Amino acid sequence: MNTKELGDISLVWTVTKDGKEIPLSDCFIGTLTDAGSSIRFLEKGSYTLTATATDKAGRCFAAKAEITIFPVAAFDFTLPATTHTDKTVEVLVKSSELQDMIAEWTVIKDGKIVKPTAVIEGTLNNEGGSICFTQKGTYTLKATLTDTTSKQVRGISWTTEPRAMAFPLPEH
Repeated sequence: MNTKELGDISLVWTVTKDGKEIPLSDCFIGTLTDAGSSIRFLEKGSYTLTATATDKAGRCFAAKAEITIFPVAAFDFTLPATTHTDKTVEVLVKSSELQDMIAEWTVIKDGKIVKPTAVIEGTLNNEGGSICFTQKGTYTLKATLTDTTSKQVRGISWTTEPRAMAFPLPEH
């Protein structure tokens, strides 16, 4: 809606969340004005903002904008700082609001990216996993997740990199 030609007509703003009309103050922080606005949504969901102008003859003109607000995801993991090559270790994950994101795991051994199956046994997923380092060395595990909006405007991509030292078994 071109607000430059409104004159003394003001806009009336309404918002729906997931198809249901709600008070403006329940869904965002900020103020909607005739000249432009900056707001921050408080919760995830699908919103439709509607600006309605009514002229002196009683005619209504409306413009709508739809937006989907995604939740803020969190992902972190830990593993023991040291282990032996014959010991299984637990990779413990704490996460929330991952939606359909899938962790892509990278293994770095002694500073070089290696194929995970070449140096660990076991599997890793969004819940962590049980793994065994099969060779001595210094390891960094890296989990990278990217949200679906990266295909549209911008996305969240982050990496967590705890390290572990794997020691060989003593020889007898």
